[in-house]
Amino acid sequence: SDMNKRNPFQKTIDRGSLNLKKRNNKMTREEIVKAVNSAFEELEIPEEELTPDQELFKGLGLDSLDMVDVMISLQRKFGVQLRGNEEIKKVRTLNDIYEFFVKLENEKAK
Repeated sequence: SDMNKRNPFQKTIDRGSLNLKKRNNKMTREEIVKAVNSAFEELEIPEEELTPDQELFKGLGLDSLDMVDVMISLQRKFGVQLRGNEEIKKVRTLNDIYEFFVKLENEKAK
């Protein structure tokens, strides 16, 4: 159709808009939970196991390599650098990760 001819980049723009939104406004807690969970779903962890009090290592059976993958994914999703971050090293449960990013988003907005 005509429209497709006119703007071949529209698809790309739609895909990119999610990232723009994150940079400019605060993400809601709900959006943070979704983004964090999707990083774990990339490791093929069933969604129903992703509850806030779930322990990352004991509960989900992740090892440190899995956590590296998750961190890389979270860095991409949130546009932050997590290497050497002392707070993120203290996380034990999924809720700890949610709280970490909620705090980060709140600081961003100041």
